Amino acid sequence: MNILALFVSFVSIVPLCCSLERLSSPKHYLKNHNVIREHVGSPALKWDRQLEKHARNFVNAHSMDCLARKPSISSGIGWNIARNWGNDTFVGAHAVVKWALQEGNYDHVTNSCVGGECHAYTQLVWKRSTHLGCAGVTCHNFSGILIRCNYEPPDHHFCYEDN
Repeated sequence: MNILALFVSFVSIVPLCCSLERLSSPKHYLKNHNVIREHVGSPALKWDRQLEKHARNFVNAHSMDCLARKPSISSGIGWNIARNWGNDTFVGAHAVVKWALQEGNYDHVTNSCVGGECHAYTQLVWKRSTHLGCAGVTCHNFSGILIRCNYEPPDHHFCYEDN
């Protein structure tokens, strides 16, 4: 079993044992990112409160519509977004898994996407990124969950993932 399959299996049972709020803590965002990054030889990320604040401002600004439209490119930081409609158990670990699953569309030899979207995956594991800050929000009327992670320095791509 490869590391990603093991990680996905673990994350699928985690909500059964732990509080959902705790699973979206800075500690868990870092741990989940760094497990995937270690697998490909990328250095561990450090938590950045300014990036977290930026992510929190973004998700709060879009909590009424749960980001109904793709965002425009923003302020020189890298980012990934995950949205899950009608699911109040979607947590940061699930977002990281969604992004990591794009690895199947990434060719490490050519450093390019093949056969589908992979830009969220590239931002997740990009070696130059050193800092991370994430936030999530339950959207208006419990219509879904919106999560954003910010990365510095950014990858070449700004990323968007939707469900």
